[in-house]
Amino acid sequence: MSEHHAEAVSLLSLEACPPASMHDYDYSSTAHATRPLTQLGLNQWARVVSLAAGADISPDLLRRLTELGFLPGEHVRVIARGPWGGEPIAVRVGASTFGLRRQEADCIQIAPLE
Repeated sequence: MSEHHAEAVSLLSLEACPPASMHDYDYSSTAHATRPLTQLGLNQWARVVSLAAGADISPDLLRRLTELGFLPGEHVRVIARGPWGGEPIAVRVGASTFGLRRQEADCIQIAPLE
């Protein structure tokens, strides 16, 4: 397989990016590389590591994010940002796309896929 073909296959497999099984991923290995979803670049894939509650974050918000599919192990990608202050942030999780406020996206800790 040529280097170009291998790169194309790699890009295709990232683009498809099926939901990950929560049981076959070692979250501890990426703990040092985690950051909020708001820091993910456009069209970069990442994996949800955890939801982090801040002092001003309600349990209802964390439950809503979980219900939307922001679960540990799920693949996410920022596909667009709003024009004023980058809000809302359009995020792809699984096969769905959601608009999140910065405060909501800050709750989602991710590890970029390499």
